[in-house]
Amino acid sequence: MKNNYQQLLTQIENKEKITFGLLLDKKGSAPQVPGASALFNQQGLLHGTLGGGILEMKAEELAVSHWPAKDNQLCEVDYTSDIGEDTGAICGGIATFLLDFNPEASLSTFKAMHSDLKLNKSGYLLSRINKNNPNKINRSWVTNPILEDEVNEAIATLKDNETSALINKNDDLIFIEYLSPAPQLLIVGAGHIGQALCHQGALLNFNVSVVDNRPKYAKQSLVPDADLLIIEPNLKDGIQQLNIDTNTYVVIVTQGHKSDCEALQCVIKSKATYIGMIGSKRKIQQVKGDFIKRSICSEEEFNQIYAPIGLNIGSKTVQEIAISIAAELIAERNRKKNVRFIDIRN
Repeated sequence: MKNNYQQLLTQIENKEKITFGLLLDKKGSAPQVPGASALFNQQGLLHGTLGGGILEMKAEELAVSHWPAKDNQLCEVDYTSDIGEDTGAICGGIATFLLDFNPEASLSTFKAMHSDLKLNKSGYLLSRINKNNPNKINRSWVTNPILEDEVNEAIATLKDNETSALINKNDDLIFIEYLSPAPQLLIVGAGHIGQALCHQGALLNFNVSVVDNRPKYAKQSLVPDADLLIIEPNLKDGIQQLNIDTNTYVVIVTQGHKSDCEALQCVIKSKATYIGMIGSKRKIQQVKGDFIKRSICSEEEFNQIYAPIGLNIGSKTVQEIAISIAAELIAERNRKKNVRFIDIRN
């Protein structure tokens, strides 16, 4: 699914009127996290979510009722209703959100952000909102910030553990989001597991590339969610067409032991954050011994491989195996600093 910033940019460029909802802050147990967003039109919610329930309902009502006036709304929702009440929520928190009826005013900023993300550059999206007049919004996109001390302090915190921060400064709220390009999922093997995982990867906001050497399986119709499909008689030639960096996750699920080993040899010394290979424990030990014996890698390097691949959830079917692999990818991605990935696909 497209990220809402990408969807927002597309609709602005298509001259479609849109209202952009952005969750700025939460206290307590309010659902969703700051940075959650949603798009509304005159009829109601189009894409995304601010958290569902009473917050979503209020945001949608305001988006529709204020559509003619186009006055931005800075709102707070209290989630502290009593459990016996028919309406409201009992999460026990407070959420603050913005409804921007004129996001097209920030078109140049959104385009700059999109351009940098396509070049694999991370950055910070700053939204400065006047608390007394929310119609006054100044957005900026920076990849090498030299800003006020308090903003720099917040950015330093983001690098460690958060995706966003909200700063109160005089009459303004400054909302900071750290955004990164969507990670690349390289699936070597377009068989049944590769096909199922391709779909799961797309749902999880990976930019999915599939490499295979079998025209029978390497068809766009079988991996419709793939952003890139490479068919090469030699798997090595296909893999080498891709830039494997620290934002890459590699899954090896080819048709057999030999081709699995060929693919693993191509990537084992790469910068990939994650490399996983399908196979039994016995097979993995044999491959490990062979790779070390032939000096393809060290024991320490091989021990970094996720093999057998996937979380142990007792998988039996193809779809269950794909889900176990996807779950392991999520776990590994979430072990990295907590960044919010942006899908910059068309």
